[in-house]
Amino acid sequence: MSDGDVYPLAILIDELKHDDVAVRVAAMKRLSTVALALGEERTRDELVPFLLDVAKEDEDEILTVLGEQLGQFSDYVGGPEYLYVLLDVLANLAVSEEPIVRDTAIKSLGDVAVAVPPAHLIQHFVPLIMDLVQSDWFSSRIAAASLFPVTVECLLNSTSHDSEIFKQLFQTFGTLVSDEAPMVRRAAGTSFPAIIKAMPADSLSGLGVIAMYKRLSEDEQDSVKLLAVDVSIALAEASPALFVPVIVEPVFGLLDNRSWRVKYQAADRFSSLAKAISLKPEEAEKHHDKILHLFVSLTNDPEAEVRTAIAKQVVDYVGELSQEELINQVVPCLENLTNDVSESVRESLAGNIAGVSPILGKTNTVEYLLPIFLQMLRDEHSEVRLRIISSLDVINEVIGVDKLGESLLPAISDLAKDKQWRVLLAVIEYSPLLAKQLGVDFFDQELIPLVITWLWDPVWAIRDAAAVNLLNLADVFGIEWLESEIVPKLVNFHHVGQGYLARFTALLAIKKICHRLTIPTLVDIVLPLIIDLSDDPVPNVRFNCATTFGIIISKIGGDHKDLCADDLMPILQKLSEDEDVDVRFYASKALKDVHEAQPQLA
Repeated sequence: MSDGDVYPLAILIDELKHDDVAVRVAAMKRLSTVALALGEERTRDELVPFLLDVAKEDEDEILTVLGEQLGQFSDYVGGPEYLYVLLDVLANLAVSEEPIVRDTAIKSLGDVAVAVPPAHLIQHFVPLIMDLVQSDWFSSRIAAASLFPVTVECLLNSTSHDSEIFKQLFQTFGTLVSDEAPMVRRAAGTSFPAIIKAMPADSLSGLGVIAMYKRLSEDEQDSVKLLAVDVSIALAEASPALFVPVIVEPVFGLLDNRSWRVKYQAADRFSSLAKAISLKPEEAEKHHDKILHLFVSLTNDPEAEVRTAIAKQVVDYVGELSQEELINQVVPCLENLTNDVSESVRESLAGNIAGVSPILGKTNTVEYLLPIFLQMLRDEHSEVRLRIISSLDVINEVIGVDKLGESLLPAISDLAKDKQWRVLLAVIEYSPLLAKQLGVDFFDQELIPLVITWLWDPVWAIRDAAAVNLLNLADVFGIEWLESEIVPKLVNFHHVGQGYLARFTALLAIKKICHRLTIPTLVDIVLPLIIDLSDDPVPNVRFNCATTFGIIISKIGGDHKDLCADDLMPILQKLSEDEDVDVRFYASKALKDVHEAQPQLA
């Protein structure tokens, strides 16, 4: 063997013994390069055994990189039929007590399971799972629990499995569900829904899943028991006839649990749990009142986290209720949540309550929900106001523009002056839709002053959004409205102040809308202002003038060739020789754009 043959591996070994962790991490990231230099056979025979030693004793950061690298190592070991040689290394990483190392290795093991030939699943992968389950170390059993879903799925996709393999696997999985270590039971509970979804529904009944589910739902550890929520949903969806009668009582126990963590998890999936029970109609009818009672109870729960979770479920759940139940039982709950002491609860409700409007209908929405909307629009917490604003289009579709203007517009006008810039931004984004709903006369009277005021807001994001908003409003009201109502106010910006910001903002807004304006407005009203600002002492104003000149000349050059050639092009040429580098750059770019759009002006 020549020196050149051993050089890549020797360098890797040397660097992986370096005192500096960064050097060792960098060396591990070059693992594929080393493998390529060694070739497939030497990678299997020399590099992989070396990496097995590395996996037993190195830094977590290096082991994480190793796990990532091995997940993409198929080509370097000779293809899928040789991937099994990586299993020992990845198994050593997968049993690490450090979660990030373990999770990375488990992901790579999953990639290997998907890629290996079907026969190797039974020959190499299933025995690996069994060995991990039988280990005394809890981290090994956690790894095994996490690998069960991908193992089951890959076996189902292969042609070499039989029912005995699945019985053996599920029997082994059952030991993990009952494991003495809560961390292992958590891992098993987390994997359980994915396993259920992977298996054919008609195969589940003989595999002991009901006993496993009941053990999980009765677990003494809250962090394990709450995982039964997702398992309940998965079972019901897999086979309603078989599993819905089984899950009903455990689901009620989860929704009415003494532990707030379990209740939170159940409340967060409330609509899914209610629908799961409803998948078997006779169960839905039998337990309808109890589910509604639990919903009401959760909205009054002592824990704010539980109330926050159930508030998010309002829309998805109440569609199953009658109008009478909505008005008599749900609406009072919504009123209570509106006055909740927790900002997160009110915020959660504000993001969902608008969806109740189509279910209640116009008359009931006006009577029962409008007061709630108005209260939330005046909430002291800006995020609550923000979420209600974002839902106004849904409300308008139900109650109509007349009621929207009459009841909500005063509150919206107050919001349009809000000190929180994100609230202002939401109002600006909503204003074109509001304009369409209210009509030009009402909008001009109530909101035009605000539209103009936004252009000079201290926050750049508001000014920029307000300038773009002018184009959106023009789409609603037309170019004539833009030219009659907006352009004069932009050109006469001096009432705002004499500072740089007033000039720059007016110019910015004009630049955004000038391509939509008619030629007479550009020539008679806009151009005099741009010409005047082209000598501005502030470079930012001058280079925006240059860009605006380019847009205007490109548009009017065909009709006003003499004006462009005699008056405007010389100004643009002068700006292209400006002392400021940015002004020169944008002016030169504008000249180039003009020459392409209007060659006769070149």
